[in-house]
Amino acid sequence: MLVTDIFIVVSSLLTLYSCGWYFLTRRLYDAYDEKHLLVGVLFSATFAFSANLLELVFFEVLGVLEYRVRLWNWKLDLYCTLFTLVFILPFYHCFCILRSYGIRSAQATFGSLVFLLGFLCAFYRIGVHFPMPSEADGLFTPAQAVSRVGVIGVVLLAVLSGFGAVNLPYMYLSLFTRHISDDDRAMVDRRL
Repeated sequence: MLVTDIFIVVSSLLTLYSCGWYFLTRRLYDAYDEKHLLVGVLFSATFAFSANLLELVFFEVLGVLEYRVRLWNWKLDLYCTLFTLVFILPFYHCFCILRSYGIRSAQATFGSLVFLLGFLCAFYRIGVHFPMPSEADGLFTPAQAVSRVGVIGVVLLAVLSGFGAVNLPYMYLSLFTRHISDDDRAMVDRRL
């Protein structure tokens, strides 16, 4: 039974990774000339781990896997997703930005590490003003990381929502206005 459950978990992750890779290469990469392999790997892995968390909810409801295997799979997904969001993605984004300005790889790596340290300090400071889990268990616990990622996610969603709520009507306002000619204005002036 345990071997079957592990096979289900591994095949599920590989299938979700393949779906993420297919979506990236067939849908998202169509408009871009630059296609980096590591971007595809990171996108597909993040997609696979995130979708697998949703899949675990279905497995829980349907009783597909043993409790121990679901718990192990949940911890694997959670730790991999947090590690990717907190460490790998900020480092790689900074590295790509520095490389796009023509900075050599060694200098870009050093600059990215310095940025990552600054990001981690800012990431820690975010939790000072919000109710977070106690630091008695340590500074870098999964509960604290999930809390901080949640705060950042809610703030970013609020900012993007506000921008979209203002920008969309502004962009489509021209659809609701019509051109008024000089003859139309003169006719209205004569009526007054």
